[in-house]
Amino acid sequence: MSPARSRRTAAAALSLLLLAGACGGDGAGGPNVLLVTLDTTRADRIGCYGYEAARTPALDALAAEGVLFERARANVPLTLPSHATILTGVHPGGHGLHVNFQGALSSEVRTLAEDLRARGWRTAAFVGAWVLNAEFGLSRGFELYDDLKDRTLRRAQQAERPADEVCDAALEWLGQDSERPFFAWVHFFDAHDPYEPPARFARVGQGPYDGEIAFADSQLARLVRWLEVTGRRADTIVVVAGDHGESLGEHGEAHHGLFVTESAVRVPLVLSWPGQVEAGTVAADPVGLVDLAPTLLDLLGMERAPTSEGRSLVAALRGGRLPSAPKVLESEYALHAFGWAPVRALVSRGWKYVEAPTPELYDLRNDPDELDNLADSESERAARMRAALATYYGGAVQRDAGEAPLDEVDAGQLGKLGYVGGVAPEVDFEEAALLRDPKTALHIQRGAMRAARLLEQGRNEEVVALLEPLLAESPESDEIWSVLAQARLELGQYPAASEAFEKSLRARPDDALRLISLGDALRLQGRSDEARARYERALEIEPDNGKGHSRLGLVLAQAGRMQDALEHFRRHAELDPTSASAHCNVANALLAQGMVAEGIAALRRALAHDPGCAQAHGALWRALKLAGERRAAIAALRAARDALPDEDGALEVELAWELATWSEASREEGAESLALALAGLERRPRDPRAADALGAAQASLGDFEAAVASAQRALRSAQGLLPAAQVQSIRERIELYRSRRPYRE
Repeated sequence: MSPARSRRTAAAALSLLLLAGACGGDGAGGPNVLLVTLDTTRADRIGCYGYEAARTPALDALAAEGVLFERARANVPLTLPSHATILTGVHPGGHGLHVNFQGALSSEVRTLAEDLRARGWRTAAFVGAWVLNAEFGLSRGFELYDDLKDRTLRRAQQAERPADEVCDAALEWLGQDSERPFFAWVHFFDAHDPYEPPARFARVGQGPYDGEIAFADSQLARLVRWLEVTGRRADTIVVVAGDHGESLGEHGEAHHGLFVTESAVRVPLVLSWPGQVEAGTVAADPVGLVDLAPTLLDLLGMERAPTSEGRSLVAALRGGRLPSAPKVLESEYALHAFGWAPVRALVSRGWKYVEAPTPELYDLRNDPDELDNLADSESERAARMRAALATYYGGAVQRDAGEAPLDEVDAGQLGKLGYVGGVAPEVDFEEAALLRDPKTALHIQRGAMRAARLLEQGRNEEVVALLEPLLAESPESDEIWSVLAQARLELGQYPAASEAFEKSLRARPDDALRLISLGDALRLQGRSDEARARYERALEIEPDNGKGHSRLGLVLAQAGRMQDALEHFRRHAELDPTSASAHCNVANALLAQGMVAEGIAALRRALAHDPGCAQAHGALWRALKLAGERRAAIAALRAARDALPDEDGALEVELAWELATWSEASREEGAESLALALAGLERRPRDPRAADALGAAQASLGDFEAAVASAQRALRSAQGLLPAAQVQSIRERIELYRSRRPYRE
């Protein structure tokens, strides 16, 4: 078939389809839509884009039977804002998300899922990384949003899950019987660093990055195969898109986020719909991911959302040309994370202008790798494109992100994913040019990313050694101060930690988590009043911050304000009912006020949520003993010994003592106490408590001569080690044994 005839055939098919879709009413007769996003995937590492070393047969086959967009670009090289753009057809400024982990999708923006659900589609999303969890707003419109919150994952690194797990969840949902068409979004995160493909993909292409892409492609193949086996392939629009690329060392960037280079923004984009889209079409005109949602709505005969900023690409699906339209790219990561200049770019008619303190201009047709900066030699063109970019930012709708405060667990995902977080200061287009150019600070960014991972691994001394010289170069980087502060706090360097936390709060004084950490550093220096003020301020900002209530409760308890402390401990337990620590704090405050039964109940709740909580075990048997429930106390002590590792024999000694000094102990329990005491003393030969327990056990069995000798050994060890009252108690037990009487409590 000739190219001209192919275009006419595709045009006719799509015209008929659009008419049918427009008459569909509630969408009950519409096609299915399967959207698969490949995180961190470059176009030039895919087979159908010319990479011979690739192993991407599933995506290559979809391209062969559909439309491949040759020059597709992400509008922002970060996962959360890019997916927000994909699902809304709105640039980052319009939906409010510029970087990962900072805020939720603006409530003023409508999503593709909301549109399709309203028209009768059943909707579900299956995401592979914490950065897309529901709290960041992309769940709107999805009946099922399968993310990583509260999920036990196969890998130790809890920030992501592999593509096969994501695919399993998607296939389970897809297999549910329904007469309604479906919209399923499936997100594979695997190509994001660290690159750790399954063994069978480890030798693909040029290394593990290619292996991760190949693994994701194998799971894409499972989805397509399911469509074929179930007979749904013909009535399903399949779209596969990279959310952004990956700079594998180009321009000095190891991964992505700082720059909008082609390696970081040029992505695969393939749309396949058998019988409706002409097979093997290659659309050469530049497009953006911002165009995807409007295109799908157009294909389905539905009106685009009024907030949409992208354009429909249906003409390209028909084999036609698209009118030239400039593409706006941005990355504010440098601004949010380090206080450096953001990077913004305009791509138009084969030229790319990059706005930065040192501007850049590239002729992409002759210099696709962006190696020759023509900003000086083509100064007039650079000036025109800069003016156009400034005009865009001056007139574009800018919306604020919604609230998505990070809890302690969320914040921990930043280091696992290799990011440094942050909130940007307010800077306009002209002011940005006065900040540090991120091109001059790549070594600082690399060091900060490494430090974030080291911090997550607990390698705090390395964090300090790495960051101190970098902060001498870039003291404006509040986020780096935060990482350094946390490492110093973990190392017990409390004055230095509080100083670093203060610096980290300059640009964002209302960061509740950081205020709490500053409070910890102050409290551990004995500066309780200052610590309390920070905790109280954090709770003014985030009244439902469980950690804040816990910490404020601690300083109030230390000040003797036990009832006030109890209120905050109880609030922590309400906010985080599965936290054993929260229930332990409640119990301790209750026990301190003489409310023993209530305290015991709180300790049992703690152990119900964490059977291995040493604090709860230790407090429970003592509280039961205090309540006069000696048999229950001994049972609780046995349970503690079974549940907890007892490398040094401390629990053996405690159980030996309780059995030996209990008046209702049986002869068998007395013998057990002797065996436990002997084992405990062997492991703790210098511990006066172990020798004392042995003496009590021997006396309980009537061996008073041995009991005297053991108690005398305990007395010798206790001199200068135990308080005078405890030393005197041992002396009294020696006299008791000499009178041939056992010691009972």
